[in-house]
Amino acid sequence: MSTKVSQNVSHSAKTQDSGSGKRSREGDEGPLKFEKGQIIGKHWTFESKVNEGGFGAIYEVKHVKKSGRFAMKLSLTAKKDMDKLMIIEVSVLRKLSGQSIYFPKYEDTGHVKGYRFVVMELLGPSLSDLQDSMPGEKFSLSTIVRVGIQMLNAIEAMHGMYFIHRDIKPGNVAIGVKNKTQVYLFDFGLARRFVELDEKAGKIRVRPPRTNAPFRGTYHYCSVQQHDYQDSCRRDDLWAMMYTLIEFRTRILPWEHEKEKKSIAECKRKTPFPVLLQGCPVLFEHILRYLDRLKYHHRPCYDFIRKAFKKILTVRRMDPHDPYDWEINQKPKPRRDKHRVSLKAVFDGAYTTTNATKMSIGSESSSEASLAETKDEEIEGDLIPSHKKEDEDPSKEYTEPDPRHKK
Repeated sequence: MSTKVSQNVSHSAKTQDSGSGKRSREGDEGPLKFEKGQIIGKHWTFESKVNEGGFGAIYEVKHVKKSGRFAMKLSLTAKKDMDKLMIIEVSVLRKLSGQSIYFPKYEDTGHVKGYRFVVMELLGPSLSDLQDSMPGEKFSLSTIVRVGIQMLNAIEAMHGMYFIHRDIKPGNVAIGVKNKTQVYLFDFGLARRFVELDEKAGKIRVRPPRTNAPFRGTYHYCSVQQHDYQDSCRRDDLWAMMYTLIEFRTRILPWEHEKEKKSIAECKRKTPFPVLLQGCPVLFEHILRYLDRLKYHHRPCYDFIRKAFKKILTVRRMDPHDPYDWEINQKPKPRRDKHRVSLKAVFDGAYTTTNATKMSIGSESSSEASLAETKDEEIEGDLIPSHKKEDEDPSKEYTEPDPRHKK
């Protein structure tokens, strides 16, 4: 259940991970076998199987009384690592549910035949699946920036509840079933509370960073600090968000074909921003340079990043109400991305919290980040061209927000 389990709460394109390309019929063999209409737990009836592996499954279910479409995620309790992640996910989901439009609604939890289950709002396809279905496997800049704003809002809301996600990536963000313009953040099995109670002061404080934190997350999208086993913090969720948005624009990141975690980390360190960001808005580099200056205890200035995204829309005259790419044109195709772990591999135990897909987290400060005054002419919506010299710095003329915080 390491990288993509919760992603498969998403409604469609799930079976692409197992290669079928189609949703399974009811009653198919799996960890558990149910017939359509069969009662699961006390309140749920089986509708169809979305996906499965050796140690878990995702079902679409209905409530015996309430209307609506729901997803039931099951995890084998005997598989201790997976069960621990499920317990964390249920706990975090219950706390986040109803606190923001960007989180799926929690419905129920329980046990059935040796499996722990959680029921939540059924989501649509993940952004990973949607990207794979796009011509050229890329999104338009308009879609990317608007998705970025929603992802930022979701991350800020989660941080506001004192949790860090620790596994932000395309597979853990989905659209709604009915509202296809709404983005949801999910899969909270790796989340961690980044504050603790200071008993002497009688108030909460940021957890002190661990010196050699266990890795949690996905190497492809994690920050350099996480590669170094530094304790994760709010900054690292934003790095993963930016790597996700950059990949939406460029289709692949420079370390796409690196197979070893050390090689991925080294590639991240050596790749200059202008090379990483070819074809991306200059303001993306502006944001990365800001994130590069944030420290463990810093509270990110979410508003600065949000204003940068909105400036791109304004300067390039993009209508925020335009249809998203997936509302216009999709060409489904089988997935072939090597770094995205299949649900079957996860459920079959090929990936656990100790393998090459997870990582660790950090803390929070109650202090506010100061937002630098930025003139309109200092923020442009142009794109970073293909580089001619690696030392070119197209953002050197821009000012950056001050990462220091006021008490």
